[in-house]
Amino acid sequence: MRGKQDATRRSKNGLNCIKCKLRGLFKKAPEVDEIAALMRASALLKAGLAPENSAHIGPLLQRTLSICAQTGAAPAPVIDHLIGGIEDAKRAESERKIALAGPGASARLLGVLPAAALGLGIMLGANPFGFFFGSAAGFAVFMLGIGFEVAGMWWMRRLLQGAATGEEMDVPFALDLVAACVNSGSAMPRAIAVVGAHFDENLAVAGKFLEIGGLPVEAKKLCGKKWESLWEIVELAWDKGFSPVEMLRQGARAQRAGAAAAAREKAAELGVKLVVPLGTTLLPAFVLLGIVPIVLSQASAIMGV
Repeated sequence: MRGKQDATRRSKNGLNCIKCKLRGLFKKAPEVDEIAALMRASALLKAGLAPENSAHIGPLLQRTLSICAQTGAAPAPVIDHLIGGIEDAKRAESERKIALAGPGASARLLGVLPAAALGLGIMLGANPFGFFFGSAAGFAVFMLGIGFEVAGMWWMRRLLQGAATGEEMDVPFALDLVAACVNSGSAMPRAIAVVGAHFDENLAVAGKFLEIGGLPVEAKKLCGKKWESLWEIVELAWDKGFSPVEMLRQGARAQRAGAAAAAREKAAELGVKLVVPLGTTLLPAFVLLGIVPIVLSQASAIMGV
């Protein structure tokens, strides 16, 4: 008997050990606070110490340190400048979430209206489910109402997802990093090639094309429209022969401000767009699932049918 108890105890301990290991495997990695990681790295670099290992730093800091190592730029000033950029990006993201909060709440409220109408009808003594499942016509009304409801929820979900999509933040950070590399003495083609290797392979190819003597007007054809703002500045600086550093930094700030403005515009448009699924799907669903069964079931009760 004791042997069986020991075997059972060992079996349970083994299962508990396996569960612990599985939890460790599927445990979500903690998110890195980019601003805190950048501030720590900047302080360490200014004190003449090496930054923390890559397991405790964010992807932007990893990119920045790698780019600085390849171009010879001093990382501490670059990191200090990027901190301001991240704060601007976070403000833009916060504005986007605030702007979308109202339309999102309206969409969720519209989605539960048919169910709320059913609940109210039951509280008033109606029997909507008896109407839905008591005849073929009632069941047809039920299925049609469910179809309108599902279509309306899917439609609104698509609208919300489209409005919630943020603007591309890689571009302003890349502009900041190119500016930092050029400001530290790196040639503009080299800066574009190195930064591009960490953000977009096509941009890296375009930078290498400039390094072998190509012109910006031809190099930009190797990139997509995503990098148009960068090439506008590069072409102007290339033709006029002045440093693009300040223009690149201004371009990065303009990109972030544009992201916040785009978020506000999307939220304003969303409030108007939600009227369409409301009128064409959710309102019919509300009538079919909430009003029709309640009215007819009450009428049947009154008439004694």
